Amino acid sequence: MRVFGSGIGALLLGQPGRTRIRILQALLGIPALLLMQCLVLVDRMRQGAPWAPFYWYVGCSLLGCVAFYALLRTGLSNRLSAEASLSRPQMLFAMLCVGWAYVLAGPTRTVLMVLMPLILSFGVFALEERGVRELSLLGILTMAVSIGIRGLFEGTENDAVHDAMAWNMLAVAMVSI
Repeated sequence: MRVFGSGIGALLLGQPGRTRIRILQALLGIPALLLMQCLVLVDRMRQGAPWAPFYWYVGCSLLGCVAFYALLRTGLSNRLSAEASLSRPQMLFAMLCVGWAYVLAGPTRTVLMVLMPLILSFGVFALEERGVRELSLLGILTMAVSIGIRGLFEGTENDAVHDAMAWNMLAVAMVSI
């Protein structure tokens, strides 16, 4: 772990201090993003679904992570926002990624809903109460739209009931937070 204190760590994460903490916090979401991509990948392979939408999803989600990293690492986030960690935009981006993954995923898709309250919990300390409420509502709406889009193209009546029950649990969790 000493490597990250100097040398390559300083190059990738910056010097110890606020910027490094912000970058490390932003990087915490990458494992969840990779797990979402793996879940969608496995479902796509099992279903024999077209690959182009998956490639777009992976490319856009990774590009977003790189963009947030670059904004934080270069210090541009300090000039672009009063909230230099860009928590709100990062949470919004993560919620949209979850919604997109939900549309692409197959039978295991409801597992993705667990990520919405997790995303919201990252902002509880960084944002004001109103911002957390707005993001909670946005997460609920994002999943409702994702379920609707999925239902239009691939849904069955059984899927609709299953998705509606999962969405209700998500809504309760998000409102509770």
